[in-house]
Amino acid sequence: MKKETMNKINNWIGNNLCEIPIELNSSEDAIEAANDIYEYGIDYVFDRLYEYEYSYISQAYQNMINELGLEDNDEIEDYFRENYIIKIDDTLLMNTVVPVRIQIESNYEGYAYYVDPEDSEYLKKILPIIELVIDKKELEIELNNCVSSCNRFTAVFNTYIGDLVGLKDKLQNPKNFITIPENAIFGLFDDAYGSGSVMGMNLKRDLEMPIQWGDTEYDNISVKIDRDKYGYLSVYCRSIYDLPTANIKVEEYK
Repeated sequence: MKKETMNKINNWIGNNLCEIPIELNSSEDAIEAANDIYEYGIDYVFDRLYEYEYSYISQAYQNMINELGLEDNDEIEDYFRENYIIKIDDTLLMNTVVPVRIQIESNYEGYAYYVDPEDSEYLKKILPIIELVIDKKELEIELNNCVSSCNRFTAVFNTYIGDLVGLKDKLQNPKNFITIPENAIFGLFDDAYGSGSVMGMNLKRDLEMPIQWGDTEYDNISVKIDRDKYGYLSVYCRSIYDLPTANIKVEEYK
């Protein structure tokens, strides 16, 4: 290939880099993307976009040939494909908010409405940890309005999809700390039976807890995209517009 032709191609490539925008057409699209990122990683989402890479490059190649008036041959096409760059623009995706639930788990147990609060093993273990950031009167109201048998302290809020990148791996370390934001909707919720209390507790400040807060691996913190049938939004007939927004913060243990 002549140097002059190579320079023309390089200049064209430099001025016509391809950015593939990640488009979200609905809140359902955002939640689906967030779930894929949380469960499988950001590369999984990008790899699905790169499935269309060949068609993007083919179109760009034809545009270049037409604009520069070059001969369409294997040598030029091979050089173009080796040097053409595709970039995924994830700005919109990373800054889109989706609903999440942070639940304080304990061996698949929770507070049952028919158990005296003083006899509840779940409350005995957790209240000493969170008592400084909750109001006793609000707790009493919450306990009095439970109607099912597996209520766990739960925080619900919108967070940015970008915060979900790598989050699942961080949650695997039981020594890491997670921050439950002060402005989250907080209370007793039962996603096992699709029930809960009034979810009307106001945290006095951010609540920091280790991922494994108790003696066993089952005393832990779970994070879920609130998209399931028995999730908060579904059970309480709410929308993402009813939720506060905050970052998910997980501090890695060092």
